Order: sequence, then C-alpha cells, then structure tokens
Amino acid sequence: MKEVEWDERHRVGVAVIDSAHQKLFVIVRRLVLLSENEQRSRWACEESVKYLKSYTLRHFAEEEAYMRQIGYDGYEVHKKIHDDMREVQLPTYEKELVATGFSSEAVQHFVGFCIGWLTGHIMMEDRKITKEKTNTFTPPDRLKDVESFAEEVASVLKDLFALQVKIANMHYEVDEFGSGIYYCLVYRSERGERFLVTFLLNEQLVLHTVSEMPGIPFDKIDNIVLYATRQIARYLLEYIGGHFQRTGTFQLEKEALLDEKQFLQGMNVANPYCSIRFETQYGPFALCVNR
Repeated sequence: MKEVEWDERHRVGVAVIDSAHQKLFVIVRRLVLLSENEQRSRWACEESVKYLKSYTLRHFAEEEAYMRQIGYDGYEVHKKIHDDMREVQLPTYEKELVATGFSSEAVQHFVGFCIGWLTGHIMMEDRKITKEKTNTFTPPDRLKDVESFAEEVASVLKDLFALQVKIANMHYEVDEFGSGIYYCLVYRSERGERFLVTFLLNEQLVLHTVSEMPGIPFDKIDNIVLYATRQIARYLLEYIGGHFQRTGTFQLEKEALLDEKQFLQGMNVANPYCSIRFETQYGPFALCVNR
C-alpha cells in the first residue's frame, strides 16, 4: 500500500502534538495492512493494538499537559473526550477483539473506528487548542433560515477537509445519487423531540475523506471505510450541530446504515426540515434533517 504524504494542513502547530498524530497514523497503517493479510498472526495484531493503545494514552497525557500549561479554556471538555476514549471506547473494542480471537472483522471495526475518531478529533477538536484553525458555527436552531445553515455547513467542510463545496439544491428531492453511503442518525431532545439526520455520501467523496488524514489510499468502500465514515459523520454532526450530545440537549438514540431503497422509502413519508444537496470536486453529498 502506497502511503500519502502527511498534509501540513492537518498540523495543530505544536511539535510534540503534531509528531504524535503522525506516529499514530503510522501505527494505524500497520493495522490496516495486517487486516488485509490473510496470513497475519494474532500475535502481530495484538502487539500492534497494544502499541497503539499505549502510544495513544501517552499522547493524551502530553496533550493534556500542554493544554494546562497554556491555560487552554477548553481543557475540561477536551479531557472528557480523552477520558471517554481511555475508559469506554478502547476497553470496549479490546473486549471485542479478544472475544473474537482478533478476527478480521473485529480488527477492521477497530481500525475503522480509530481512523474516524482520530480524523474527527484532530480536525475538529485539537486544532482549537492553538486557535490556528477555528470555526464559530451557529447551531441549527439559532439560524434564521435553511440557506444560512447550508452556507455554514459548506464553510465548515471547506475548512476541515479542503473541499470545494457548492450548494447545488436547497430543496433536494433525491434523484439519482450514485453509489455511496446512506447514514442515518436519530437524536432525541430532553423534551422528547426527535430529529432524524441522514447523510448521503458519494463513493469517491467518502474514499477521499477517509484516505486523506491517515495517508491510506483506499480504493473501495470496505468495512474499514464504512466504520471510519460513521465515526467522522458523527463527529461532523456534533461539530456543525452545536455539539448536540456534549451539551446534553440532544442524545444520540440510534444509528444505521441504509440502502438506497430504505432511504427513499423514508423520504417518501417524511416532511424534511431541510434537504440540501452539495457538490464537491470529489462528488456530491446531501444532508437531510427530519423532525
């Protein structure tokens, strides 16, 4: 597998942090190769997972020390994200790996999660530390109209993923979309309000987004790409939606990957709050929100 060079656009601006991020993706690339090798040994996977975990925990400690040193005002929120990874996510995936004997599917699940989590965390959280890359995004319920919402979504995606984003249709009724991913998330508010958010992601756009940060040129949507996309999409939704889950205003109730038929059936009975199609240099994507 040919590696893609690390893009300086991804740097935070702190040498110890940027070096650690590059190292983490080197380890992830090794796990990707192992997951594709039918002759791989369980021992090799176990050792790589152990190394990734130990290096991640060391990186968190260094990053948290730096945030305290500079008096970063987002430290507590950032540390809670690290704590969730340390105390919940990593142990959960370790249990799955052990229970399945480090099966190919479990390794791919773990690797996809790591790619998606690291991509989302670095681009949407770590870059805030030095304020080199920041975005002041207005949550959807505070926007005056759907057009403003669409413009802010486009602005965020341009900044995070260097996409050339154009708003193609403000009232998208879903025509031929091509191969890709239909990813649905259901959120519920403290007052019982339910929001159904669906991402329609063109295949080439998915492959570009998942490949860019780790420097792994994926050429098809496999399990790793699917798991990574789900994680990036969740991070992105929290980011552009005012961090629904972290504020306690909204809680993620369930999520699902849909096929085109399932998605179209849902759209036929829905009355969307917004349904917007965007175009990028790597293909289209759409964002639909139903109340």
